Amino acid sequence: MRLFAIAEIGEFASIRLAFAWIRSINVPLILGQTNFFLEFDVCFYRSKLEFEIKPKQE
Repeated sequence: MRLFAIAEIGEFASIRLAFAWIRSINVPLILGQTNFFLEFDVCFYRSKLEFEIKPKQE
C-alpha cells in the first residue's frame, strides 16, 4: 500500500511525502517514509533523546 501526503513541518515549506507498507500475517512491516530523508537533514542526539530537522542543503 502507498500513501502520498502534503506535510508542513514547523516553519518549512510544504512538501509531498510518500509512505509505503505491507501487511503480513504475523507482523506489519513498514517500508518507510520513502522520501523524507531525501528532503530533510535529520540529526539524532541519542544521549539527549532529541532530534533536529533542517531542510536539505541545495
